[in-house]
Amino acid sequence: MPGPLGVKLTAAFVIAQIIFLFSGASFAPLISAIVLPVMIGTDSWSYVISAAGMTLLVIAFHALLVKSGTRGEEALSARSLPDKGAAKRLLFRTAFFALMLIQALNLNSVFIAAPPLLVAFTEWTESGAQGRPHIRVKKAALLAACAAIGAGSRLLLSVGLGLPTAVSAAAAAALALAVMISLDMFVPPAGALMMLAMLVPESALALYPVEAGIGAFVFCLAAAGADRVMERGAVRTGAPQTDSRESA
Repeated sequence: MPGPLGVKLTAAFVIAQIIFLFSGASFAPLISAIVLPVMIGTDSWSYVISAAGMTLLVIAFHALLVKSGTRGEEALSARSLPDKGAAKRLLFRTAFFALMLIQALNLNSVFIAAPPLLVAFTEWTESGAQGRPHIRVKKAALLAACAAIGAGSRLLLSVGLGLPTAVSAAAAAALALAVMISLDMFVPPAGALMMLAMLVPESALALYPVEAGIGAFVFCLAAAGADRVMERGAVRTGAPQTDSRESA
């Protein structure tokens, strides 16, 4: 697609949200899979092959866990078609992302709007995500921490000691998992931010966790604002308000 990076990223985000809403699957990570290659400027089929291969490995490993009895089989149900509320949330997310992106590009800090943050933002603003905003703050802190773990591991082990990036990735993954286990908070976008640090240009690596951390908390505040707007709309229309709870 021709045009400035900001236009291409916004278009990718809109397309990703449409697929997310109409695919029948509540699988927000697909948003990152669509936006990431645009942000890092790759047009190689190796990205597609790598993503597909990793996905198949995860599916196979999950099947082994289920077969061994380590993990129970999950009952999956199709996502309902989007309603007017979903359309409003899509427009809100797109508008806010565009504003964030303008500032990020002006500051030459594009990772303020890193793709894994868009996954978290989407999940935080989905129907039924209202309630317990302090959980989102904890998740935003975990997102920032995992970005720092990824960048720190690469700076220390690969840039500093000259070890392969795979070593840095393995060390960062082990540390990030240890943090999630200790907090009893398993947040996939946090792991994605940790791994994204392995793809960030070396010149931007030191500021990457700062940018990702700022973005995490800004998107967190935006989600809280979206809650209030949706609640007021529900009161005006007489629609029942959602009182569901986010899991940790």
